[in-house]
Amino acid sequence: MNFKNFFKNLINIKTHPAHLPYVPSPPSHQADSSQNPIPNDTSYTEEETSIHTIAGTGIGFGKRKFIQVDNQGQAKDLSQSQSHIIGTGRIVNKVEDIAGICPFCQLEAKEAFDKGLLSFQEAQSRALYDTQSDSQCDICGTNTCSVHCRPIQMPNDIVQQLCVACQKHLKKQLLKQKIIGFLLSPFIEER
Repeated sequence: MNFKNFFKNLINIKTHPAHLPYVPSPPSHQADSSQNPIPNDTSYTEEETSIHTIAGTGIGFGKRKFIQVDNQGQAKDLSQSQSHIIGTGRIVNKVEDIAGICPFCQLEAKEAFDKGLLSFQEAQSRALYDTQSDSQCDICGTNTCSVHCRPIQMPNDIVQQLCVACQKHLKKQLLKQKIIGFLLSPFIEER
């Protein structure tokens, strides 16, 4: 092939007009006669997948785009979004929105899995929390979801974010102080 023919072929390549919807073309491979193709069936499907998984799990987020063209050349868009319900109850469809694993959501998901209420993949996704519900305990520093880490007013009137474990520990400590205060109250003089 000389340079002139190559250049002519390069110029004659036609692109799809941007203002019209894309209709995929049928596959270019010839049907093998041993497969007994169905006569007059010219329908086909094209697929574009953009799924991102979390390492070490089978949890994937993203989109699958299917375009199906029937015998008359009519195209149908059959796109599917792959999303999961996470521990905070939100539906997430992008892996970038996942902040991490909440230890308390993970414990709840494990208990539900042990009881047979969730599949393994559902339990894995319920252990996750998203960036919008990201929270950190001010006492122990555990990263959790906002469901399991709440603002609590401390005895010194400072509001702090406490995880479930630190909330239980604080309640026990306050209860002990009240009991000791009640028992010692007859011996303390009021001024």
